[in-house]
Amino acid sequence: RQMCKETGIEEETFSNWVGQATARAMSSGPVPVKDSEVALIKGTPTVLVNGKEFQPEVHGDLANFVASLEESE
Repeated sequence: RQMCKETGIEEETFSNWVGQATARAMSSGPVPVKDSEVALIKGTPTVLVNGKEFQPEVHGDLANFVASLEESE
C-alpha cells in the first residue's frame, strides 16, 4: 500500500498518460519501443524484449526466448 502511494498509483497520477498510450498503441501506433517489430498492440498481455515480441505458443519459455536474443547479439 505504501508503494502505491509513493508511485502515484493510488492517486492515479499517470492515468491520463496510460489511457493515451494504450489508445495509441492499440489503434494508431507506433508502439513507442526502440527497434520494435510490433506496429500495433493487438491484445494483452503483449511482452516485448529488446523490441521483439515474445509469443509463448511460438517461443515456449520466456527465459529461453531472452537467452536466444542475447546469443544473436
